[in-house]
Amino acid sequence: MCDSNGSCVTCTSPGIVERPSVEFGPLKASSPKFFPIDATHFLVLNTVSEPIDNSNACTSWPIYATILTLNMSSGTVTAGATRALAGLGASAYLGRYVTASLVKLEANKFLLLHGNCTTWPDVSQGYAEIVAFDLAHDVMTLGSPTVFESGWMTSISAASVDATHVVLAYQTGSNLGKAGTITFNPATGSLGMTVSQWFGGTGQAHGIVSLADGRFLDVYRGGSSGSAVRVLTVTLSPQLSLSLGTESSFDTASYSGGSLFKIDSSNVFVISSAGRSTRAFLLRVNSNDGISVAARASSFPGGATIDGSVSGGGPLALTHYLAWFSISDVGQFQSMKLNEVAGTIALGGVTTCGTAGCPRIVASIDSTRVLGYRVAASTRLSAGIVETHCP
Repeated sequence: MCDSNGSCVTCTSPGIVERPSVEFGPLKASSPKFFPIDATHFLVLNTVSEPIDNSNACTSWPIYATILTLNMSSGTVTAGATRALAGLGASAYLGRYVTASLVKLEANKFLLLHGNCTTWPDVSQGYAEIVAFDLAHDVMTLGSPTVFESGWMTSISAASVDATHVVLAYQTGSNLGKAGTITFNPATGSLGMTVSQWFGGTGQAHGIVSLADGRFLDVYRGGSSGSAVRVLTVTLSPQLSLSLGTESSFDTASYSGGSLFKIDSSNVFVISSAGRSTRAFLLRVNSNDGISVAARASSFPGGATIDGSVSGGGPLALTHYLAWFSISDVGQFQSMKLNEVAGTIALGGVTTCGTAGCPRIVASIDSTRVLGYRVAASTRLSAGIVETHCP
């Protein structure tokens, strides 16, 4: 790694510095999801690990929201008020797990897609609604919800096509994979939904990343329980349409989540959890939407299970990556370097961050800093900035 003065060092493991963290959220917090609002603000949604009234009713698991603010100069994080989302909109926002995706549309308008428990554990509908943020006053406002899935929804990922269109893919409780588009009308605030259903037994644990020109890469668990990928194409003119490309397999192990990073319109770096191990791939898309594995690294420590992963956000973003994984519930960092020309992914050293383990990485901030979280001793959430000086 080289700094701005041209001084270079060779790292066997990343040098980690954890900045002061902030506690937030309810007691017994669990299943947090972090969504970027802008460069210095994140929306955190989470539920609780135990029912608040010792029953299995849906009302025992409210979904909570907190806005985090990052101070780049001091390296600190502050948390706004934690509120139960049930009080902010018409839908109930309940569930034992958080199933959600947040997509920016225009200016201060976002689309929130989320599951909602109606009769635990059998029924969970999928809702879509517009969200607006007043970050200066720690306020979020929710519009009226639109139901886009009447059955049990267990995972979802989405990306914006433009300021008024969103593409999404999600898994239903019967393990069917579905893909669709949502249209936002700024004049009326209304939402329109179209859905295409895939064949049964596929489409679990989706992750979508934009390529270019209305083309998106969707990574998920395939019908044969391996790791699969396909291109989704959204056409806006002369009429809105969604086409599903041919499914390709890139790993025989079952994909269960991870992170996707666009390098350019043809190359996407994937850090995945599959078959109880952490793996990394460079997926390449050709002009006919055929997909191949251009590089891979499958020799992470045995038993490693990824929860979140990031790359740097500066000039190192396309070549250096940092993954979080856990062994025996102790979080660790694994550094990687991608050589796109040679088709290799070199694994660097592993950092354990002491007896407490490394915080789970949820977002990249810049080329040397990431945002991470732990469950604090108080059982609330604790988030802070982590500096890695050797990627």
